[in-house]
Amino acid sequence: MDDGSGAAEGNINVASVEAEDIKAQAEKVGDFVFLTIRTKTSSNNVLNRERTESYLLEVRATFRDSDNHRLRELKAATRVRVSVLDTNDLDPFFNPSAYAVTVAEDASLHSSLLRVKAEDADEGINGEVYYTFSKDTEQFAIHPVSGVISLTRPLSYSDTKQHELTVEARDRGNTASSLGPRRVDTASVRITVAQVNLHDPVMTVQHLPEVIEQSHADIYAIILITDPDLGRHGEVSSVEIIEGDPDAHFRVRLGSEPGEYKVEVLKLLDREVSPHGYNLTVKATDRGVPPRASYKQLHVRLGDRNDHRPVFDQEEYRIRVSESALVNTPLTRLKVRDEVRS
Repeated sequence: MDDGSGAAEGNINVASVEAEDIKAQAEKVGDFVFLTIRTKTSSNNVLNRERTESYLLEVRATFRDSDNHRLRELKAATRVRVSVLDTNDLDPFFNPSAYAVTVAEDASLHSSLLRVKAEDADEGINGEVYYTFSKDTEQFAIHPVSGVISLTRPLSYSDTKQHELTVEARDRGNTASSLGPRRVDTASVRITVAQVNLHDPVMTVQHLPEVIEQSHADIYAIILITDPDLGRHGEVSSVEIIEGDPDAHFRVRLGSEPGEYKVEVLKLLDREVSPHGYNLTVKATDRGVPPRASYKQLHVRLGDRNDHRPVFDQEEYRIRVSESALVNTPLTRLKVRDEVRS
């Protein structure tokens, strides 16, 4: 700044409510006065873009004569905006740093399980966070930008009840700065597998070839039930006859061995009443949530008992025979019936 005569000295003041970290100095070089704006300290932490992105400074310049009298006519004012450029001085950080979720073992593939979130106050690529697993896994995948963890392989409660993962977050800025190497923040993820009722009970039947009618046979069949599910999902809740026995001739009772059930005969069976036997439908239900059931057809064949005597169709037969009839001449036909059936 030139005063035109060289008789005055420059005196420059800086005023701004946002300029507490910035100072201005006037330096005279020949007939010119130069304004230098700098931070008040040499510390690198004075300017913090995350705290203040820019400063608006009001600069006023006044002149005084050689006797240090202020010259009112010689003054000037301007504004200076100082924008603070970002450096990659902040690391990503997780909030929260621990995640937990429970997932059913029959969850569909590629379904989203949970999302992790890390923040970085830097701007641009310095603040763009990328996510990875600390160790490779084929069971799960994580989206590098959104942080969503998804399922890539079927879960199995019997194989692994809980999965422990570590997720790393790093930004896209320089891997090192004047403050040192960039730090990678981590978060722990616990995925608990919830058992579900995947399988129906399986029934295996051992039975007699037939039951003789009017006999006192107690047990007609033995049913063995297995269920590969674990815990309550693999336990049998009930075994019952749901069709084919309206008069309750049979019942199912728990046997002496685990998973063993007996089909017992409660009443005397009559083949003449039910000539084709009984077609029973047995239902087995487990204790799973929700419960699953299986069905088995069980045919009871009745063997005939010789409990009827032959009966003639007439109590008395009268026949007239000529005295000249030859030997072996047929006289009449007798009819006899018997309720025995093959």
